[in-house]
Amino acid sequence: MTPWLRGPRTWRDRVGSVLLYGTCLLFALPVYWMLVLSMSRPDQAAAVSPPLVPTTPWRNFDAVLTAQDWPRYFTNTIVVALSITLLATLTSCLAAYALVNVRLPAKRILFGIVIAAFVVPSELSFVPNFAVLRTAGLLNTYWALIVPFMASPLGIFIMRQRFLSLPRELWEVAYVEGCSHLRYLFTIALPSSRSAVAATALISFIAGWNLFEWPLIFTTDEAVRPVQVALSYFNNVDAGSSPTILAAAGVLVTAPVLTVYLLARRQVTAAMTGDAPEERSAAR
Repeated sequence: MTPWLRGPRTWRDRVGSVLLYGTCLLFALPVYWMLVLSMSRPDQAAAVSPPLVPTTPWRNFDAVLTAQDWPRYFTNTIVVALSITLLATLTSCLAAYALVNVRLPAKRILFGIVIAAFVVPSELSFVPNFAVLRTAGLLNTYWALIVPFMASPLGIFIMRQRFLSLPRELWEVAYVEGCSHLRYLFTIALPSSRSAVAATALISFIAGWNLFEWPLIFTTDEAVRPVQVALSYFNNVDAGSSPTILAAAGVLVTAPVLTVYLLARRQVTAAMTGDAPEERSAAR
């Protein structure tokens, strides 16, 4: 039932709404400020009363696009992010299904290792991964940016929780009918878990899009480096001390991943809250 059909709102409802919308505004304000700066003049950004609405829409973006080979950097980022998304989502689904429906020795220990990998800082793996990739001859290639992220501990956790919520009777009936594990996974379990799959894919895509330290260390060839490294170089060399030019570059890099999130936000919300009526109907 919608809130306005529940009767008069109490003071707790009003305070909760104020806190909710205030928090949303607090998180949205930096994004809006970056957008305004990207469409302002440098003297306006340094003024005592900076503008609250854009004044010069495209001039800063023209300066950004002509400063570097952005199409190449965006191509590198799209290749890396999509590859990580596809591989991490696939491995998350397979691993989570095995942890739920396949008889494995020490399943709880294996799941504990997954959780441990999630909480351990990624920086601790830089040295061993660098040694492995150098031995394999994968440095300065796309594979150096893709292979270490082919598995997502958070994705495994999300998919495992979703598979645990599926009725056990589904697998028992499918098994009696001669259904294999892979067939059950791809024809019943995954269609009934679309929101969890979408959340896993989105998390993996954002992680792949935002890679910075990893490509900065594992690659030296500009032909394979992503936009985050290009943005850092742009800040140090091309943008100089101009906050408006740097803000325009930030908008250019942030807009694609923000668009993807806005398109998938309903599926992600459904996965996190467990409210997915279309999946419940598919499970039936």
